[in-house]
Amino acid sequence: MRKVISLFLFFVCSLLYVKAQDTEFWFVAPTPMQGAIYNPNAGFIFSNGTNSTANVKIHFFKTGRDTSFTISAHGGRHIKLTRAEIETHLTQPRTTEGKLGLKGGVHITSDQKIIAYYFFDIFANKDMFTLKGRQALGTEFYVPQSSDGFFLNGYSRRTPTTIGYPNSRDMIDVIATENDTRLTFTVPRKCYKMGAYVPAQFYAANTPHTVTLQKGEIFRLAEVEKLDPPGTLPPPLGVLSTLGGTHLQSDKPIAVTSGEDLSNYDMMGDQVVPADNLSTLYVVVKGYSNGQITESTDRVYITAMYPNTDITVNTGGGWTSLGTGLNPGDMVAYDMGNLSSGAPFVATFKSTEPVACLHSTAEDIHPAAGIVPSLYSLGQSDFSYYQIGDKDKVHNAMMLVYRATCDTNFYIKYTDQVTNQLVDVPLIDRTTGTLHPALVGARLDGKGAVPGVSGWEYMRLTLPNRADESLVQISNPASPFSFGYYSGCVNNVANTNYHQYNSYGYISAFGRWKFETDTIWRCADDPKPQKLLGGYAEYYKWIFPDSSIHEGPNMSSVKATRSGQYVLLMNQGQGTDETRWTTDTCWIQDLTFNASVKCFPLDPKPAKIGIPQVFKAITKGMDVSQATCRWTFEGGKPETAIDALPRVVWNSAGKKKVTLSILVDKGVGADRVLCDTTLEMTVDVRSAVNGYFVNGASTGGRRDGSDWENAFPTLEEALSVASQGDYVWVAQGEYTPPKGGSFLIDYDSVHVYGGFKGTETNLNERNLSEYRTVLRGNGNSVVIFDGSTTYTNGFCGTSRDARLDGFTVLGGAALDGAGILFRGGLRERLPTAS
Repeated sequence: MRKVISLFLFFVCSLLYVKAQDTEFWFVAPTPMQGAIYNPNAGFIFSNGTNSTANVKIHFFKTGRDTSFTISAHGGRHIKLTRAEIETHLTQPRTTEGKLGLKGGVHITSDQKIIAYYFFDIFANKDMFTLKGRQALGTEFYVPQSSDGFFLNGYSRRTPTTIGYPNSRDMIDVIATENDTRLTFTVPRKCYKMGAYVPAQFYAANTPHTVTLQKGEIFRLAEVEKLDPPGTLPPPLGVLSTLGGTHLQSDKPIAVTSGEDLSNYDMMGDQVVPADNLSTLYVVVKGYSNGQITESTDRVYITAMYPNTDITVNTGGGWTSLGTGLNPGDMVAYDMGNLSSGAPFVATFKSTEPVACLHSTAEDIHPAAGIVPSLYSLGQSDFSYYQIGDKDKVHNAMMLVYRATCDTNFYIKYTDQVTNQLVDVPLIDRTTGTLHPALVGARLDGKGAVPGVSGWEYMRLTLPNRADESLVQISNPASPFSFGYYSGCVNNVANTNYHQYNSYGYISAFGRWKFETDTIWRCADDPKPQKLLGGYAEYYKWIFPDSSIHEGPNMSSVKATRSGQYVLLMNQGQGTDETRWTTDTCWIQDLTFNASVKCFPLDPKPAKIGIPQVFKAITKGMDVSQATCRWTFEGGKPETAIDALPRVVWNSAGKKKVTLSILVDKGVGADRVLCDTTLEMTVDVRSAVNGYFVNGASTGGRRDGSDWENAFPTLEEALSVASQGDYVWVAQGEYTPPKGGSFLIDYDSVHVYGGFKGTETNLNERNLSEYRTVLRGNGNSVVIFDGSTTYTNGFCGTSRDARLDGFTVLGGAALDGAGILFRGGLRERLPTAS
């Protein structure tokens, strides 16, 4: 898309949108029991799906340590942390539960949008915590945890009357993002106040408590007892042990992490989403609970955020009530069974008010859990994650929820660690309807319609371990989708009685639905129509740039042909009041080149032999550094350059051609576009010193100022081209600038002489008294020596070497410098005027 134009082009720009999670993350990591054995994969995992290198920094509040690194475009990074590093820089010991004034956790920043998650990797006790960026920050939370006693702290299902894990505890970790943050909390069970080993001091249950935190300080709630009273049977005979439903409220944003059974072998946790970023419709795909023992079933836990909440579930046979009239913090549980028990393999949960949805799955007895994104929040169609390698792992898996008929639009890319070849293929073969044959060892584990949600499907598939230690990318340009990642293991081969681990979490977008990108770019000379995709909704209302309205229940996508702003309003179960509907905007921007190439000294002043000339592409609305510039200078040194401000020297006079090629790369993935153009200009290179002649009585000749016969008729014409080292001879007569103007001497070392008859060849031949030369004002200062212009070739405006000689100055009209004005810092380096 090239076109050559002369001198001018425009840039229209906005922020580049990246198909990833965010550029800022706050997180506090869970702490296992003292002495826990850390495996080598513990730490932070990042992926960068953008076209640019991401510069990332992790700030550890506990010690003040900063870890900075880069992630290549479309690359991943695994920042592994040893046990010593985790305990030194990241977490506080278990003896600090309920204590104040403790620093901990991290603040992660990036100059590109990235996906980030924390891998908790303890011996037989693993899980992933997806970092949800700004969507995890809020001021009110009801924390979801298990609520049915199925994965019961301190007890084994095999021997329900025996305390199997005496050190296990449910925990909630809070990190403050600002100083003087007041946190008020109410817990359903009493929690430690001064550390796990001072049980006599605790925060009472069902009573509000308030603490104050500073930026980077953490606060941990940990339950005192596993059952109340200790030693009784599990529910329903005993009292449920959980911190689920804990209410947290703050006056400034906080981030919250939930963890269950952190000290033993049943880790279940995730970063929590605040109440105002939750919604009312969730689709849960059954994981990999295998039914080998009683504990192994998939379970879903729903936590109410607002009063009078009703919750229903649909597994294919219609909607069934799970609870009515729930109050904030109330929870319900749903057992999806295991793979051996068969259907349901997918369940849809709907509520009358926003709720949190937590899904747990487990191969054998060690569960993992993840917060599930609402179907209403889905807006991304391109994800990437870094797949961890582990010799004990059975498989890595994906859970996908997407628009029906879009299954063949999925693409997957990773590096095969056996062949070291890049695998970049459709996920589903269009001919066979099965997994692409290039995905050696992959397995399609389940696929079908989503119950209760017309036009949506789910898929569950296992990836081969040949993708280990590789960035895996999955995209679907035809549909936004939710993306859950699971990694699990059943039994260690060396010890068939030992149950290993599971980790699970969703990398999908959380919070309110938004367009996947806020701006879609097109090249103006080839403005292709763009498909805009909305999220899942009951009704859609589109407002086009021409203010026309297009609406209906089946208008989840439109074809955008015009440039401008597109507005989408969606009824996602919010009723008929449009002010409550989910709303977002997307711009279609045509990249029309419109800028100018500037040469310093400024045109029309000619370039000089041996004097550096500086060139610059002047753009509107955009920093030219966002584009790739390639310069070519005919006969210059250098002949080519890619600098933003190239300096060029010519050693011969004549007309020299300058060419600038500009390439702009905007968007990412399916929305990426490359637009380019070429500008040309001609530079007049002259000798180092030039003379210009002015004669107001001149009526013939070329009027180019080259000699008396071809003199300029006006002084301002000569001053407009005179530059460093040049001289101007002015013949007798009276010279007046345009109305309101002045004679401007704006370049260093320009000498202007009057008192000539108009035939002289030597400066000494002039006669000032006989050939009087007058400069008369016209409503402003008559002459201005301008020292305010800084030229990028290293020279500034007029200095003491500039000269005005042989003139009578009359008729000026100005408050300051009516006759001659010295402007721009010339007081200490005055030019000569006589």
